[in-house]
Amino acid sequence: MSEHSHSDSTHGRTHFVVPVRYYLATLSALLVLTVLTVGVSRIDLGILNVAAALAIAIVKASLVMLFFMGMRWEKSFNVLIIIGTFFFMSIYFMFTLADTLARGKADPIETSRFGFKSPVKIIKPGEESSRSSHSESPAPSSESTAKH
Repeated sequence: MSEHSHSDSTHGRTHFVVPVRYYLATLSALLVLTVLTVGVSRIDLGILNVAAALAIAIVKASLVMLFFMGMRWEKSFNVLIIIGTFFFMSIYFMFTLADTLARGKADPIETSRFGFKSPVKIIKPGEESSRSSHSESPAPSSESTAKH
């Protein structure tokens, strides 16, 4: 027989049972934030559309982590892991944002420094292409399709 009781095997830790009111409040907040996300997506905020959508998504993800996953009551190493994950994820997003914002600025530098000329023609708003991309490629002949 084991000399340890059930409470000894958990090292004095008890499991916290989340009250139903927390779940209902979190569900209500997530539903309101979802409606807010849809509303913001229908408003033209310019460059702030992405920032607004990401801010709402971060709040929603935080609510899920804090209340549905129980991180609000967690007092252990898991909190450190979550904070580290957010830290490294924010670094990833910063590099992605820096790359996205610098794309138009890199083309002139590459052209002058390396003598590289892009085969892609940039079409500005209001300009229309005189030929579509489909009309440039010749139609396959019946002989070439019969051979394959």
